[in-house]
Amino acid sequence: MRPKAPPVVGQEWLTTSSVRSPVTEDGDTATGARVSVLVFWSVGCEASWTRIHELTTLAARYRRQVAVVGVHSPRFAYERDVDVVKDAIARRGLAGSDSPLSIVHDPQLLTWARYSPGGWPATVVIDHNGRVMGASLGLDDLEPVAEALELAVLRVRSTRSSRSPAVSSPPLTEPIGPHHSQSAGLERRAGLERRAGLERRALQWPSGVAVLDRDTVAVVDSGRDRVVVLAGTTSGVAEIVTVFSDLDGPSRICALSPTELAVSLPDAGNVVRLDITSPDVGPTMLCEHLERPQGLALDADGSLVVTDAGDEQLLRITDDGRIGIIAGSGFTGTNDGSAGSAELAQPVAVARMTHGLAFLDAASSNLRVLGDNGRVQTVTNNSFTDFGLVDGPAHRASLQRPSALVATDDDVLYIADTGNSRLRRMSNRRITTVGLAGLRHPEDLALLHDGRLLVADTGNHRLLIVDAVAHKATAVTINDASS
Repeated sequence: MRPKAPPVVGQEWLTTSSVRSPVTEDGDTATGARVSVLVFWSVGCEASWTRIHELTTLAARYRRQVAVVGVHSPRFAYERDVDVVKDAIARRGLAGSDSPLSIVHDPQLLTWARYSPGGWPATVVIDHNGRVMGASLGLDDLEPVAEALELAVLRVRSTRSSRSPAVSSPPLTEPIGPHHSQSAGLERRAGLERRAGLERRALQWPSGVAVLDRDTVAVVDSGRDRVVVLAGTTSGVAEIVTVFSDLDGPSRICALSPTELAVSLPDAGNVVRLDITSPDVGPTMLCEHLERPQGLALDADGSLVVTDAGDEQLLRITDDGRIGIIAGSGFTGTNDGSAGSAELAQPVAVARMTHGLAFLDAASSNLRVLGDNGRVQTVTNNSFTDFGLVDGPAHRASLQRPSALVATDDDVLYIADTGNSRLRRMSNRRITTVGLAGLRHPEDLALLHDGRLLVADTGNHRLLIVDAVAHKATAVTINDASS
């Protein structure tokens, strides 16, 4: 006999879907004749977003047969704030009555304790009788989950057929995976109550910034699935000069030249090129079929370095289009060593320094370096469960889910410490906090030609120009905010 699924509980249900826990506290089935899929996830976990994307695609396709319930189980301290979760689901179009996903915020990990999933993300299939049919941990192949779903749906059909032979349902035979979705639109921009009041803002959740020349920058406007090119930015008043719309979930950006950009599309698994001199042409493919590309940086030889947060690797794309792995064994962890054997933990950002590539592992909150000698070394000393906001020598300092970094010519590093809503600075292997108040989960930053920083203050829906030496920040005014 398969085990009975425990009820799902939490602090607050964040979607208005009628679907709640598949099983009631009394042990009764709560979703009628539907099969349920639970996914334990967290906002700051890159692998969680890959699995969420897969399951929302499935839920939209088989809404009448399958109910998907997302149990938000915080991995980092900042994720316990319900507003962080509300922002994240609104940004990705998962809020509202038409959401394919029901989401409960469980900061006390009550449901986690009942299921003991073992990590993020974890997926559990529950049949229409409230019994566990199968489970998957991490980003393992979804085939076991698909097989469990198929069996559970067949049982539902069998039950229905015994009552009414005329009832039939579409088969669950289409491939399920991160890049098999045919619903890139997926109504991801509908029913977004959390976006009320944001319509007049020039930007919604800016997630990437890049400098094209002295006065022109590009910004990923992730809340609108677009990239905007701004002129006059360094003066503090910018004009929108070019817009690339209808991109498939853009995240980070890198200037390949004064007129060309590379943009990562994590959900689609692609990196694309944009030519600002030909906006009507749209994106062209640089690299596809990655697991979850995020951070981008132009290396000294002109090649493009990509962090794949899904496959735990750093990749290089050369001018002639060749793609190669430059670091990461493909296993999740924090072990250093030679580039090919080192373990990475959801790398999300990378920057060129004098003697190597600095990069950030989001899952372990660590700053690491791939040296030009071909070895990976961890600079900080955080872990999957040990993170925080502590300054001091790098090996004693702590970060919380950092997202971006940039290096100056003299190897000073600036870090967007997203979980702590701070900017951090590392010089001479010592990390300090830049004294700025009012940031909200910044996700990217770039170095301007005058030495100041351009910061994507993501949670505040704005760009800042930051003088890190004087600890001063100026918000960029963007004209034509209705565009």
